[in-house]
This record gives sequence, structure tokens and C-alpha cells, in this order.
Amino acid sequence: MTNQTTMSLYDVYDLCEKAKEILPFVEIEKETCTATKIRQEAIKNIEDDVDIIFIVGDPHSNNTRKLASIAHDYHTCDVYMIESIEDLEIEWLKNKRYAAVSSGASTPTYLTNQVIDYLKQFDINDSKTYQKPIIDKNKILNQKDA
Repeated sequence: MTNQTTMSLYDVYDLCEKAKEILPFVEIEKETCTATKIRQEAIKNIEDDVDIIFIVGDPHSNNTRKLASIAHDYHTCDVYMIESIEDLEIEWLKNKRYAAVSSGASTPTYLTNQVIDYLKQFDINDSKTYQKPIIDKNKILNQKDA
């Protein structure tokens, strides 16, 4: 038995356990990619004081959707899937103190870091911090670790 590399670790575990019950000689190959595993575990283990979670990535990506699903399953805070800083709404940040950010495995690091940097400087009481940075597409295209 093998699995798609971007499936939820928790879904795969449950499926494998059920397969072992039904098929006593089943062999299970764990092929979940490291980036997916690390991100899913990190989302599951987010501290309870986080009151908003952003998942950066293509909303049509199974990987991005799974991260958001895990966040919804394990946390009661607001969870938003955004493709980039452009999708982040200031309104979402009202009455929020702590944010967590993750991204799909194929999301360019530049886009994720741009969201993180924006949130670090953001102050709901200072409208000067509301201005979102421009996305430099060259930084995405020239990124080595995308």
C-alpha cells in the first residue's frame, strides 16, 4: 500500500490501520514528502493562544487545502487560505493578537515570507502599517527553493 505524497498524514494513518485489520499481509510504504509532513504536524501542534491561521498557497492545491483542513480540525480559531499578501484582508486582523502562517509545499517561500513580514510589522492601531507590499514576480521566478 502506498499513498499520494500530499495527503493528510492523519488520513493516511487511519487508512493504513484499517488496511492492516482487513489485509494481514499488507505492506505499507510511507511516501509522504518531508515538507508536507513537517507542515501538517506544525499546523496540528499550533499553540492555543494563536487566534488566526493563514495558509499561503493555491486554494485548488490538495496540499494547501489539507493544511487548512487540519487547522480547522484541530483549532477553533479563524483559518484563511490565501494565495498571497494581496488576499489578506485587514478586517480579519481586528481583535487578533497571535497569527500563525504556513504554506503549501510548492508555494514560493518569497510569498510566505512576505505574509509573515507584513504581519510582524502590522499594528491595527496604526494605519501606516496597513499598506501591503507589492509582489515582485522576479523574486518568485528567480527563487531557487520554490
